[in-house]
Amino acid sequence: MTRYESRTFGPDETPDWLHRRAERSPERLALRSRAGDLTYGQLDDLASRAAGALAAQGVSAGDRVAALMPGGPDFAVLLHATLRLGAAIVPVNTRLSTQEMAFVLEDSAPRALVLGGSLGETGAPLARAAGIEALYAPALQRGAHAPTTGHRLSDLAALVYTSGTTGKPKGAMLTLGNFYHAAVTSALGLGTLPEDRWLLCMPLFHVGGEVHLHDVGKGLEKEVADDPPERRRDELLAALLPLQPPDDVQRSARGQLGDPHGDPGVLRVLNPGDRPQLVRLALGHTALHVLAM
Repeated sequence: MTRYESRTFGPDETPDWLHRRAERSPERLALRSRAGDLTYGQLDDLASRAAGALAAQGVSAGDRVAALMPGGPDFAVLLHATLRLGAAIVPVNTRLSTQEMAFVLEDSAPRALVLGGSLGETGAPLARAAGIEALYAPALQRGAHAPTTGHRLSDLAALVYTSGTTGKPKGAMLTLGNFYHAAVTSALGLGTLPEDRWLLCMPLFHVGGEVHLHDVGKGLEKEVADDPPERRRDELLAALLPLQPPDDVQRSARGQLGDPHGDPGVLRVLNPGDRPQLVRLALGHTALHVLAM
């Protein structure tokens, strides 16, 4: 594992969050999913190899890399691989029609399209039509290690397309600073405990799901729900809703953690158990905290 040389980061600079976390706690579980678990050390190693493979295909700083794949560890690896190169990820909504996917590829002009799962059959013809390279996620993770450097917060980290409800989808340009401040806001507003586990119930092509893959500096465990992720969310909610706390506890959550209009951003559900554990679910604009005491 490559270690940082001693250096001072400027106001617009930041170390590679994943690599720094992997140095500090390599054996700590980073991602849990049906496809397998990854520690921070393993995630860092795979991201480094994928970055090396992308670089060998000509991807460099300032480029964009489109991703058409199910939510899971491969997506997390690719996201951090693109960051390591100074490139930006373009997550393609897997629920779009092929015509809509083609528009995203044409508009974003990525250097390559990375495919995963069964979506290779859909994505390969799209890549050929767009005149870009089609790469496969598992193969990328066998590349040579890429060097680890720091980042600039002003660098473009992701190009996430809107739904295009009233017209053509538009690519929202999100910098690394956007994700950094989202992580800081989450930590300050929702609190962070060492034993926290976040259940990611939103698709990773959606910014609400992707943002939780960026805040690896916290060193928390993330469980990536299978596609469709709403199924895992609904299963857990069905088990938890009978355990809702009394009204005074909910009012307290609104007052302490909700927005000024009284709509709670966080609902704490008290559940007797053997030891404290906090599970958090990303549910769009609301985080549901499940506190077992």
